[in-house]
Amino acid sequence: MKINLFGQKKSPEVAKTSEGKNEHTFTVMGSGCAKCNKLEQNVRQALTETGKKANVVHITDISQMLNRGIMSAPALLLDDQVVSTGKLVTVKEIKNIINW
Repeated sequence: MKINLFGQKKSPEVAKTSEGKNEHTFTVMGSGCAKCNKLEQNVRQALTETGKKANVVHITDISQMLNRGIMSAPALLLDDQVVSTGKLVTVKEIKNIINW
């Protein structure tokens, strides 16, 4: 998958609900480094393990991070609300975040 330093990376494996669209979106923000990519993997694994459906987007545009006041990566957002910044959130922690 191509990573663009100043763009947006969307995975083709976006989980879908039966209606064809998801109510929730996880956004991973970071430069595309190993920790950022691992955070995206952790989100996908937590969704799979819980059976929950959500969109997963990985944004590598630094200006978008700064516009949201995010100063350290990786950052994790759920429905545009910042959940974590500057640390690699574990699968277990993400499962605790998923409460819908």
